[in-house]
Parts: sequence; structure tokens; C-alpha cells
Amino acid sequence: IRKVTGVQTCALPIFIIELKVKEPLLPLSLFKSVQFTNGSISLFLLGLGMMSSSYFLSFFLIQVKGLNQLSAGLIISTMSLSSMFFSILAAILTKKLGSRFLSALGIVLLCASCYLNSSLTQNSSNIDIILRLIVAGAGTGLSMATLMTSTIANVPVDKIGIAAGINNMTRTLGTEIGRASCRERVS
Repeated sequence: IRKVTGVQTCALPIFIIELKVKEPLLPLSLFKSVQFTNGSISLFLLGLGMMSSSYFLSFFLIQVKGLNQLSAGLIISTMSLSSMFFSILAAILTKKLGSRFLSALGIVLLCASCYLNSSLTQNSSNIDIILRLIVAGAGTGLSMATLMTSTIANVPVDKIGIAAGINNMTRTLGTEIGRASCRERVS
């Protein structure tokens, strides 16, 4: 609680200054757009979901299954590979199905993979784990690409670079908060 209060105490003056200057580093006016704000929140939550599934899985593979770090990393890399594949697929499907549907489908798949991971045991095969990671990668790929694109599409052209930076920051912030909360639960 003290850490959160400290962050809020430090962040408040920054936001006050940003509201008063002519050309702010972080134009808070971007958050007046409902699409941009919802997209940023969704990217934050997506970062949380990605980290919580992979963080615990690495511990599971090394400490419960007894794999070495390289083998565990190779198994977890299937999530990234499937995410890349589904990001490409999302670009094609967005034109036919729309970004809202694909984003929702991706987040549902990511939630489903977290649920599926909860039933892993020491006797689970590597193929079983890889299949669950492919579901997580599909969810990440479908939702990440469409969320980023649809969020940026609703921003004035002269603010696209800043908006992309804010999106990356919110996703990374979600990832880091997810990692910290997972680390806290493990300790």
C-alpha cells in the first residue's frame, strides 16, 4: 500500500503539469477518445494476462516437471510463435470479421488458456502444455494486433506516434504489474 501511495504522490504533480503546458509530453487529451481509452485499458489487461500465464508456467516446467531452463524456454516459445502466426492471420481476418470481434475472441482464448493451465499436473505431457500455449498465443496474436490497430486508428494523424508509445507503455505496464503480482504471490 505504501508503494502505491508513493507512486500516486509522484505521479500527481506530473499529470498536473502536463495539463497546464502548451505542448505536453503526454497529451492527456488523447484519453478523451473512448476507443483510445478502452483500447489502452484492454492492452493493459492483455499484458497482465500474458505475464500471469507464462510466469507461473516457467516455474511449473522447471520446478515441478524438472526440465532445465533451455527446455522450458523452448516449450514456452511456442506461445510466441503461435502469437506471430495469429497476428498475421488477424490482419487478414480483421477486414472480414472486424477488430472488435477478433479482440474479444483473442481475450477469451487467453482467458481459456489460463483456465486450461490450472489443470496441469506433473504427469502432463509436453505436447499437452504446448497445445495450451498455442491457445494462449492465438489469443495474444488475435487481440494484440487488432487492439493496437483499432486504438491508433481513432487518433489524429499528428498524434499517432505518441499514441503508439502510450499503447506500448500501457501493455508493458500491465506486463510488469502482472510479473510483480505473480512474484508477490510466489514469495
